[in-house]
Amino acid sequence: MSETSSGTRAKSSFRRFAADASRLISTGPRRRRLLMAATGLLLLSRGFLRVSRRHYRTNERRFEAFTARLPLVSCTPEEASWALSVAAHRLPGTLCLAWALAFRAWLSRMGIPSVVRYGVARPAAGRLTAGSAAGLAAHAWVEAQGRGWSFGDAVENYEIMQPSAHAGMTGPRDAPGPTQP
Repeated sequence: MSETSSGTRAKSSFRRFAADASRLISTGPRRRRLLMAATGLLLLSRGFLRVSRRHYRTNERRFEAFTARLPLVSCTPEEASWALSVAAHRLPGTLCLAWALAFRAWLSRMGIPSVVRYGVARPAAGRLTAGSAAGLAAHAWVEAQGRGWSFGDAVENYEIMQPSAHAGMTGPRDAPGPTQP
């Protein structure tokens, strides 16, 4: 790669950053606070997912407990969804699961019951997306107040994965043993 093309790319990135910063400054103090809170929650959820190797439901509970200690930025669910979506588009590599964990934590802090849903769908022929593998696409979203809240794809395109009836079992030793006469 030539120095000219990398220099041009750096200038372009800086111009985009400067334009984003200018828009952020002009949004007003309330929206700035929302965007800063959303960015912080997304960075925390991404970092949390990167270091945690636990079951996804355990991750949800632990992340919610961790974020319960953070200051609350009061807003409506629509404003929280907007702020998280804008911040997620500005943070390269942010996927739906990080967005869903952050949104659920925010809703929980506002006292709004919600649940993270995980779903799968077959993508369009030959189209693999960031959350897809082996012909299946995966997506995470939040259900609250009677609707699905999503970053990215429409939730109607996905079939909700149901937990296994044996989710609590750890192996053969949990199976009933032979009965004694």
